[in-house]
Amino acid sequence: SQQAKESSGNGFKVLKLKVGAVSVEEDKEKIQAILDSIPEGVMLRLDANRSLTFDAAVQLLGDLTSEQVEFIEEPLLPEFQSRLGELRKQIQVSVALDESVVDEEALLQALTQKWCDVVVIKPMMCGGPLQALRYADLAAEYGVDCAFTSSLESIVGRLGTMHVAAATSKANCRASGLNTGILFEKDLAPDPKINEGLFLLPSQAGIGVSKVEGL
Repeated sequence: SQQAKESSGNGFKVLKLKVGAVSVEEDKEKIQAILDSIPEGVMLRLDANRSLTFDAAVQLLGDLTSEQVEFIEEPLLPEFQSRLGELRKQIQVSVALDESVVDEEALLQALTQKWCDVVVIKPMMCGGPLQALRYADLAAEYGVDCAFTSSLESIVGRLGTMHVAAATSKANCRASGLNTGILFEKDLAPDPKINEGLFLLPSQAGIGVSKVEGL
């Protein structure tokens, strides 16, 4: 909760918490502590990494509202995946899918089966910037939002993702999750400057890397 308070104090409007590694009750306590510590206007996202049973997901999310939690990412274990539509009907929090829709066939299945409200797109995982834009367009055709995020790629990959997000219609594009550079001890180049939680992309041609450190 202290880290969440500091991040929101630095202008970030969306925070993310991993859940599913401890008991449901422990996760609920963590979620409530964060909700109590962040100011109005800051949203919390949850990510279960496909770790919950159907009943555990309902127990964890049943009392939460869309005003408290923006979405729960990959809530269900693979064996419960076909019940995502049922879960959506039992909770108020939106459902997002990430690693289970990295290929187009899986994405189309999720969209046609109405398993999610948001598709999380990692360009470096799904085939690159153009494929990521195609995924966003496919999601929009089914009335599903998208959110671009990074995993553990270098600044080159993160900048590419920033440009893809900037090129996508804001009508169905949620806030991106791209601050994973803080996990690196050293990178090829520094991140762009951040202002009120937003990366400031350069106006000149290119992705924004003019010099690669160490080369």
